[in-house]
Amino acid sequence: MKMIASVAVVIAMAAVVSPLFADDAKPSDKVTIEFRRAESEPAEGLIEHVVPGGRRTVYVHPGPGITNKQIASVRAHRQQIAGASRDMLGIAITFTDEGARTMEQMSAEQMGKPIAILIDGKVVLAPIVRARLSRDAVISGNLSEEEVQRIVDAFAKR
Repeated sequence: MKMIASVAVVIAMAAVVSPLFADDAKPSDKVTIEFRRAESEPAEGLIEHVVPGGRRTVYVHPGPGITNKQIASVRAHRQQIAGASRDMLGIAITFTDEGARTMEQMSAEQMGKPIAILIDGKVVLAPIVRARLSRDAVISGNLSEEEVQRIVDAFAKR
């Protein structure tokens, strides 16, 4: 019998994340989080996205691999960084059983390749998969407390 351990993975970003909504825009009550397969090179049918910070471009497959339906819970996450003047804020995600199976399969297929993480249709991160993922993930970076709280509150209302 194959036992699959739940793996907590911190997906951190060195570049600055662009705001999830502009100051003059009203935040939506609904937040969409998607995990999609991505590539480092262009190919027919892939959608070009510049990763925040403008350091690289990824080419994202059009269909989502994981959507809100495969996410069981979202909560605020605060990580202390040694020597940093402030904590790194993020969101901790726990996938449903279906989502965990999908993430495990997707991460196995994407080993050494990026997985694009989109929030409200915008690529916020595109980390390279270095290990097989399953049940839990933490998306962190230069997210504001307001952005983190908006995402957590929106999931609590669904």
